[in-house]
Amino acid sequence: MQTHCKKSHLVRRLISSLLLVSGLLTLRAQQTAAAPAPAKADDKADDKADDKMIVLSPFVVDASKDQGYRATSTLAGSRINTPLKDVAAPITVLTKEFLDDLGAVGINDVMSYLANGEGTGSYTDTVQSLGAPVDNIASNSAGANRVRGLASVDITRDYFYTIGDQFGFDTYNLDQVTLSRGPNSILAGLGSAAGILNYSPQVAALSGNKNEVALRFGSWGDKRATFTGNFVAIPNKLAFRVAAAWTDKGYKQKPSFSHDKRFYGALTYQPWTKTTIRMSFEDAKIKRTVPNTLTPLDGVTQWVDFGKPTATYGQTPSYSFPNGNWGGVTLIYNKDGVLEGSRQTNQPFGYTFTQQNVSGAKIWNAYRLNSNKYLNLQSLNTNAQLADMTYKTFSASVDQNILPNLYASLAYIHEAFDSSTFSVGRADYTDMRIDVNTIIPATGAANPHFGELYMEQRGLDNKRDRNSTNSVARATLNYDLDLTKHNKWFGKWRVTAFAEDRKTETEYNGYTIRAVINGALSEVYNRYYLGGTLTTPATVGPVFRGLVSGVAYTYFDSTSGTFKQTTYNTAFTQSTDNEDHKQLVKLKTSAVVLQGYLWDDRIVGMVGLRDDTNKVGDISQRAGQIAPGTPYPALTELSAKTKTYSLVYHALNWLSFHYNKSGNFIPNAGSIDLLGNPTASPTGQSKDYGISFNLLDDKLNIKLNHFEIQAKDGPAGSGAAFVSQWAMPWFDTVVMKDLAAVAGNTTYKPGLGAGIGYGDARLQNGYTANNVSKGLELEATYNVSKNWRIMGNISKQEASQSGVALPLTDFIKTRIAYYKAQGLWNGPVGGAIWNAAQTGEATFNQWVLPSQLDYQSNDGKPSQQIAKWHASGLTTYEFTEGKLKGWDVGGGLRYTDKAIIGNPVTLNSSGAVTGLDVANPYYVGSRIGVDAWVGYKMKIMHDKYWLSFNLYGYDLQESGHFHPILANSDGAHSVYRIVNPRSFYFTTKLSF
Repeated sequence: MQTHCKKSHLVRRLISSLLLVSGLLTLRAQQTAAAPAPAKADDKADDKADDKMIVLSPFVVDASKDQGYRATSTLAGSRINTPLKDVAAPITVLTKEFLDDLGAVGINDVMSYLANGEGTGSYTDTVQSLGAPVDNIASNSAGANRVRGLASVDITRDYFYTIGDQFGFDTYNLDQVTLSRGPNSILAGLGSAAGILNYSPQVAALSGNKNEVALRFGSWGDKRATFTGNFVAIPNKLAFRVAAAWTDKGYKQKPSFSHDKRFYGALTYQPWTKTTIRMSFEDAKIKRTVPNTLTPLDGVTQWVDFGKPTATYGQTPSYSFPNGNWGGVTLIYNKDGVLEGSRQTNQPFGYTFTQQNVSGAKIWNAYRLNSNKYLNLQSLNTNAQLADMTYKTFSASVDQNILPNLYASLAYIHEAFDSSTFSVGRADYTDMRIDVNTIIPATGAANPHFGELYMEQRGLDNKRDRNSTNSVARATLNYDLDLTKHNKWFGKWRVTAFAEDRKTETEYNGYTIRAVINGALSEVYNRYYLGGTLTTPATVGPVFRGLVSGVAYTYFDSTSGTFKQTTYNTAFTQSTDNEDHKQLVKLKTSAVVLQGYLWDDRIVGMVGLRDDTNKVGDISQRAGQIAPGTPYPALTELSAKTKTYSLVYHALNWLSFHYNKSGNFIPNAGSIDLLGNPTASPTGQSKDYGISFNLLDDKLNIKLNHFEIQAKDGPAGSGAAFVSQWAMPWFDTVVMKDLAAVAGNTTYKPGLGAGIGYGDARLQNGYTANNVSKGLELEATYNVSKNWRIMGNISKQEASQSGVALPLTDFIKTRIAYYKAQGLWNGPVGGAIWNAAQTGEATFNQWVLPSQLDYQSNDGKPSQQIAKWHASGLTTYEFTEGKLKGWDVGGGLRYTDKAIIGNPVTLNSSGAVTGLDVANPYYVGSRIGVDAWVGYKMKIMHDKYWLSFNLYGYDLQESGHFHPILANSDGAHSVYRIVNPRSFYFTTKLSF
């Protein structure tokens, strides 16, 4: 509460200061001007006309001037309202008509219609964890996108950095969405080399009242209601806007839901002719259990192929089941979701069949289900989790016309984001299995679940909390200088300077569900029987049940040699594997942009210089929360300067050429490698050049752009992150240290730098890689007539990675040589690591090597699922006369070329993997998506209201299937995406 009060006080002080400054500036301008003559009626009319011209601010884009699918101006080129034809940067603006025609709600509705853009409809975002793909679409669908084959874009709100990235945007309060591809230091000196996607919520308009209510109903129980209203309280002075959205997203896979509630309010106030004050706030809440996108692991098919081996307690199985000595307890839920009790997890109290690599593939992922034989994957959700998120933001700005050509803007934004995510286990551990145990060990009775299908998830990081605040203050000055008055060759110039101060603080807490048994903590597994057998498909999916108490538990007491009974509860605990991590980021930015218009505006040039100083402080604590008020250590500082150069040459009225060069960086302040050395910060450099055509009286606009991006020292991937932050530090400081103790070796010395341990947050980005992306983008908009609009693009991209975590590989080689020299690599056998009696080499091969091979195999490899060519287009025609008057019809088409999903390996003479054969990749076939819509609009209530009805159909070509997204090094498909069938939505709107 104290924090909120301080921030509210800060906001009030800032607003008061802004009002005072704007009032003084206006008063000074009025005092220095000549005394006005007494006003006449005509003079008042003229003043009103002048007011409408004067209040136009260079810091705001008037979306009402957009024509069909073509926007006329943008802030994305220089932060100042600039005609799009004068912008060389690769920018695409999606207009209100585009969003409405497509029926778009969020980011993934539009990404597949953007040049070299990929959303969840055309790209399956995954990362590797312990050798298994993690479903990023299920964990953060707003961030599961990719541009130019590189990475997901940074999402900005009104060109401010935002912590509400997991919320993305919702079109209920938007007029435009803008994508700037590639680095753009003017917009963000700090950011992803892929680009920036900006959304700017609507401002309250002084022009008039306008309201709209809409309802939507769709496939799988989808429901949505929105309202937006603009109210002018004092003509030409004060206006309010309110908007609200309630969305209950429908999913085919059950049980699942997403309850999304948002409320938005905005104010525009012009107390004086040359002063505009704007304020807005938004309150959003999302509570959801979203379905899995990847299919579960297949633990049944190979079991059948191996002869359906079974196990009986007290007898040695004929089949050598993999060691499952994890320890802990397993909660047993029947197909009705009823908790039946629990049993000991480890052998010999229960055997589990685990899929093995019998193909000999050098780079291998366990095979996942690719049919509904054992489970209706398209109807059942196997992602048992719950997420609860809130996002609140407040913004205020003052735009002041100081002199006829001098404008100033002061702006402030404050955000708060809180989230809690609960899960029964990590989604990458989800495995469809069959119970191979014939009896219950404790009683000797027949196992009632023998031969039944089940899913079991290991409890780890079951609860994750994130609490973030972000405050940004920005001051901007813009000056226009027209020297053509003196000489036409001197041109017109615009200078924009801005300074920004940002403070972002985030705390992450991780918890694991543990069983409290007789005062001791034990690991928990959750087993869900799904009501199916080998011949009968499962009927239910796992459902998160939360914490439990009074669980009946029969366990084997090794002291007495008998089974005993007790009860236990489960609780969220912070063990040594869980970390409370707090981070403070302070950023100071200054920049200047110079635009020049020469030779009767035929040559438009721009130079931008930006300076960023980033300071980071980190606090981490294991097995407990950080005490409130704990001071941050000395902040690690990193500064960088970035530049942008661009040129547009209008050779003819209909022909233009453009060139753009820009850079950015992502501060890695505080990141270190395993030796404690600072890590280089990722940087991006891009070149764009091409040609534009404006034809048919500016109705047809075509832009062809060639690009090349070099992203240096970027993320090395999840495999390298896991090895450097967790696997190798744990192996070096725990496993090998314990083996040294078993061997009586007192000279063993870990190789990590001072003060570094496993899980250290500073290691997450400790190692880097380089990325290169090249390609083409052809974009076109065609407003054929007032009734007919068309938009389309064709794009090409080729992206690959190199230099992946090379120092990490060197560190591992050095440590292995040390282990061998100490006699700890092939012996002795240790028994302290999760009861696994094995050598150091065996433990390394189990826990470190898979992720090491994963990141090493990415060196020189094309980006995963990279498709060389993409194309999309959409069109809408409105009938304004004749028998079809009031109707509109349209459709969209999306094409994705065949995509790379894997590569063969190259081997040396001893059969070891030396790299990938990138010249002969494995492909999956091309895909086409078809969307269509039809609507009717009419006037009602004495022509005062507009009532419209629209029917949308998406992916009309699709009946549902399983799409391979990953192939092992032998070419066998291993990981599959669930592709849902066509969907339909009906919307009705009332405008007044």
